[in-house]
Amino acid sequence: MTEEVPDCRIYSMLTSLINRIAGLTKPKAQFDPATLPWTDRPDFQQRLADKRAAGEISADEAAMLLQWDRDGFVVLPKIIEDNLIDALWRDEARAWQERPVCKMESEGTGVTMLSESKPKQELTHHHYRIMDFHNLSQAGAHIMMHPKIVRTLELLFGEQICAMQSLLFEYGSEQHKHQDFAYVHAQIPSHLIGSWVACEEAGPENGSLVYFPGSHKIPMFDFGDGNVLYTKHDPAKHDEFERHLDTECNRLGCEPKTLRAQKGDVLLWHGALVHGGGTTEDRNRTRRTFVCHYSTQRAYVKDRRSWDDEPKFINLNGGRYHAWQFAGHEEGRYFFDSLKTQL
Repeated sequence: MTEEVPDCRIYSMLTSLINRIAGLTKPKAQFDPATLPWTDRPDFQQRLADKRAAGEISADEAAMLLQWDRDGFVVLPKIIEDNLIDALWRDEARAWQERPVCKMESEGTGVTMLSESKPKQELTHHHYRIMDFHNLSQAGAHIMMHPKIVRTLELLFGEQICAMQSLLFEYGSEQHKHQDFAYVHAQIPSHLIGSWVACEEAGPENGSLVYFPGSHKIPMFDFGDGNVLYTKHDPAKHDEFERHLDTECNRLGCEPKTLRAQKGDVLLWHGALVHGGGTTEDRNRTRRTFVCHYSTQRAYVKDRRSWDDEPKFINLNGGRYHAWQFAGHEEGRYFFDSLKTQL
């Protein structure tokens, strides 16, 4: 179930502006307290007890929410069906052959169209990812909007959800530690959750996810004038941010853990959880994963890829995501023939 949350953004922005003009407060690097998801509010545990007493959530759901509050992540074991995962990777193979309108990000070249990339076998590194593949692959869309993922996200946010993006990895990213909210920007920055879908077995051997339980509660880094978002390209600030994460994780005793996952497992993590890609021990091993980011319907109204266009939403399993408005793109190009209903 979802709860109605008043939109306090205008009041909060006006109050902040008045205070800053008057010199009464110095901007702080933090999320706006007025728009925090219910699981991040100081009265979370009391509200959780009230919901449990009212029969709005089950005992298992309450236990999951308490773990989320403590650790900043939850694991949903084996919830994604094999046929969905297998269809997703058949679509990936087709995309490399057919080169449809699609973007990818690759080490050394940044974001390009898939058609501009060398063939996969000619790439000299494994650090590449296909972006927003859910807009091409119906199997990808159904993984991203899987009913169990949508239900869990609604419990965590307390609101209806909107998916923001997806990233399809064939190999481990070996990404430095970071917090997603600094780089993946919803219109309300605190409304952000990531998901990591294991499309095959994952562990240290093939560069699994490394995460720091409890690190979603460390003090936030100030990128300048109280801003918690990385909005200006500044390598020095980026490096300083990473040092801040090291210092604060060590201070609070947030020890790194490497995720061991089976095909179909899903990890959901708080937008402020510190995490990264582990070093790959066997560089010949793939580590196929499908990563998605989510926000709420009130916090992600405009599509980041076409800010000036009227958004086009696709509703699926109680949530929604944006159709990609790009010349030549064919939404849902790769049909998943096991669907009972089409998108």
